[in-house]
Amino acid sequence: MKKLNNTWLIAALVVLVGAFFISRFFRAPGLESNLRQQLVQLDTAAITQLRVRPASGGEEISLQREGVNWKVTQGSKSAFADRSAVNAALSSLSALKPLRMVSRKKDKWNDFQVGDGGTQVAVYEADRQESNLHIGKTNFVQNQQGGFGGAYTYVRVGDEDEVYAIDGFLESSFNRTYSDWRNKNFLRVSRDAVSKITFTYPADSSFVLEKKDSVWVVNGQPAAIAPVDTYLGHLAFKNLNSFADDFQPTGAAPVTIKVEARGGPLETIEGWPLPNGQWAFRSTQQPVIFTSESSSAIQDLLRGKTYFMK
Repeated sequence: MKKLNNTWLIAALVVLVGAFFISRFFRAPGLESNLRQQLVQLDTAAITQLRVRPASGGEEISLQREGVNWKVTQGSKSAFADRSAVNAALSSLSALKPLRMVSRKKDKWNDFQVGDGGTQVAVYEADRQESNLHIGKTNFVQNQQGGFGGAYTYVRVGDEDEVYAIDGFLESSFNRTYSDWRNKNFLRVSRDAVSKITFTYPADSSFVLEKKDSVWVVNGQPAAIAPVDTYLGHLAFKNLNSFADDFQPTGAAPVTIKVEARGGPLETIEGWPLPNGQWAFRSTQQPVIFTSESSSAIQDLLRGKTYFMK
C-alpha cells in the first residue's frame, strides 16, 4: 500500500511539473521570458533633436541641439530651452530598462495610454530617426508602510504591439507645454561680486545701495544686513515662470535696476507696470520679457529705500 501511495505521489508531481512548464510555454511568453535588457539603445550624447507630441494636446514641439544649448520650437514660436528639463528628458531615455511586459494586445493600448492619445517622442541623431516612443500613464507603488514606494510608466516602442512598464516618472519628463520647456532663468549674479545696485524709480524714489569698505550703505546711510543679504540671494538665483511674448515696450522702462561689480556692470533689470497689476520684466541675462506671476516676484525685485534701512 505504501509503495502504491509513493507511486501516486510521484505521478502527481510529474503532472504538476509538466503543467507548470506547459503553462510557461503557452501563456503570453513575452510577459514572462525573453524580456529585453534595454527597451531601446540610445546614445544620449549623440541625440540632436527630440520631437514631442504631448498628450496634453497642441502642436508638435521640437527640441533642437545648438552647440551646448537647446532651442524649443512650436509652430512659429521659438526660444531657448531649459537645459535642466532637456537633460532630465535625455537622462530618462538612457535608462529605459523594462521592469516587465504588461500586454501584447493592441486593444489594450488605450488602457495604458500608449495609443494615439499618449505622448509621442521621436528621437533623432542628425537627420536620422533612431526611435519613436509612445509614453503612457504613470502608476505608483506603495511600500509596506502604505507610503510612496516608487513609480513606473507604461511605454510602447514604434509600431510594436507590446507595452512595457518602465521604472520612474517618464511621462512627466515629456508631457510638457511649450512654456514648460522654455528657459526661465531671469537672474544669475554672483552675490560676492556685487558692489553697487542703482534703483531708478519714478519721481524722487530712486536710490543707491552700495558696498563701501565692506559695509553696505543706502544713499550713504548704514543699511541693515538681513534685507541686503536677502536681496543679493534673489539676484544670485531668480527664475520667472511666465512670459510676456505679446508685450511690446514703448520708450525707456520706467524702472531700472543696475547691478555692478567694482570692475563694471553685471546685470540690468528693466520693469514696466501692466494694467492687470503685474509687471513685465527684462534682464540682460537673456532677451526675453517675463511677467510677474505673483506679488512675491514683484517684491523680490522692486524694493524701496526703507526696506534696506536699519
